[in-house]
Amino acid sequence: MKRLIVIALFVFAACARHDDLPAPLDVQVPPLPQNLSVSTADNQTFELDWDIDDPSAIDQYGIYTQITLLGQAFPLEYQGFVDTTYAQVIFDTPVTSGTAVTFCVTAVTVENVESSLACETYSE
Repeated sequence: MKRLIVIALFVFAACARHDDLPAPLDVQVPPLPQNLSVSTADNQTFELDWDIDDPSAIDQYGIYTQITLLGQAFPLEYQGFVDTTYAQVIFDTPVTSGTAVTFCVTAVTVENVESSLACETYSE
């Protein structure tokens, strides 16, 4: 019984030392893109526009899509980065009846910190 107490005190004392750990990072999460709008003239080329509260804090924007076909959602796919609040996504074939496409945008800082997703769904 005495050995168990000594071991427990040693483990607690070892875990309580924090002087050798690095200081926590002060990470600022970028603002979420706002007012995302999706438009298309031909169901194949989609134009995305959005606003950002503080564009000076943003280095680029990540563009993602997710296809849902007849109720089956496929994984979110990375499409690339842009450096403006406008993007164009072109699919190989037009979006057809029974298909929905969710477009998502993230804001990315110079430190490579990415915001949460702002999403808008287009369905045919």
